[in-house]
Amino acid sequence: MPASPSHNDWTLNTFIVLDSHGQPIRDPERIEEMRSHLVEELDDPDDYPEIVTRHTPRQLKHFKVPTEVVIEQDPANERTLLELTAPGRPGLLARVGRIFMEQDISLSAAKIATLGERVEDVFFITTKAGEPLTDPERQQQLRERLIEVLGV
Repeated sequence: MPASPSHNDWTLNTFIVLDSHGQPIRDPERIEEMRSHLVEELDDPDDYPEIVTRHTPRQLKHFKVPTEVVIEQDPANERTLLELTAPGRPGLLARVGRIFMEQDISLSAAKIATLGERVEDVFFITTKAGEPLTDPERQQQLRERLIEVLGV
């Protein structure tokens, strides 16, 4: 999911959505149903807290995937790489986004992968000033906050 921030703080995201067999969805009615549902869910910012607070389905609670956060530098691209492994659940990305906002972190790109009950996401982040996140104390605060919020 590449994110491209514009000069006016809008972000364009691209998602590739496949059916349960890994094939493109071609049914126009299904595509319209998904489009309508996304617009309905995203058109009112007042609804966002509801998205974040939905409960984890009972089936997913039985899987014990430890939450792991690895933070490394990407000096060639002047940014920081954050690898997140966690149990999948509704609102996970919204929670991550809220933590990034709390910690004044900017997201330049992300690779999102959900493997059954497990997510393996990679975020390319910087400070709000556009600098890599190199302060070890700030990295530790971010790591601890992610584990606190996303841990099982």
